Amino acid sequence: MGCSSSYECTKQLIDEGWDKKYHWEDLQTWNKRVIAGTSVASNHSWPTAIDINPRQNPIRYDNKLITDIPYRIVEIFKRYGFRWGGEYRTIKDAMHFEYLGEPVKGYVGKRVLRLKDDYMRGDDVKELQELLKYYGYNVTVDGVFGPKTNAFVYSFQASKMLAVDGIVGSNTWASLLSKQNDRTLKLGDKGNDVLWIKKVLTKIKVTNWDYDKLGGEFDKPTENAVKRFQKATGLEVDGIVGPNTWKMLRFKSN
Repeated sequence: MGCSSSYECTKQLIDEGWDKKYHWEDLQTWNKRVIAGTSVASNHSWPTAIDINPRQNPIRYDNKLITDIPYRIVEIFKRYGFRWGGEYRTIKDAMHFEYLGEPVKGYVGKRVLRLKDDYMRGDDVKELQELLKYYGYNVTVDGVFGPKTNAFVYSFQASKMLAVDGIVGSNTWASLLSKQNDRTLKLGDKGNDVLWIKKVLTKIKVTNWDYDKLGGEFDKPTENAVKRFQKATGLEVDGIVGPNTWKMLRFKSN
């Protein structure tokens, strides 16, 4: 996982005594698998990610950070090119560190794109915007990675159950480029994509649910809300979130 960076990170951890100060019982690096709930390859498959003591640092879909990793350890990892899952915006994955250096960028041969004070520009930004438009977002294809494009990236990541951080790295590029159909959602289904749909329906005032207490279950009230949305937008009213409803939800989401 970026040999020189991994070596320097390990060396500093040892130099500062963290190999003794912190317990390291369960380290998980290489595991050829997809991200849970998706068909996108995990960075563990390459390997460019490491999970540290999952029991003490669990993934949290309620956005609460639970971790026993001292922040100095996080700082050291970040210094050498790693991103920490404990700082993801909507799903806290405190066990997870993934490398953002050249091996990750080179996976699909794309530059890592993100919102910066000096906006990123180029044909790759245009390609990103064209892909977002394919998925239904009302994005202007101007080759400039500004706040609106950033908002669409956040929304796309949430709808595809990716890490929601606004960074277009290997996993987000892979998901965009695959152009795979979204999961058809109906009564009884569960998942973070269901949660995303409920958040959009609340945001655009199809419902008046408490935004902070939404769960990921496609229940009867969700089905009724989808039907209201479909009727209001001229779609077939069946309460099922298929391709046309997905695109219209994304169009309305920002």
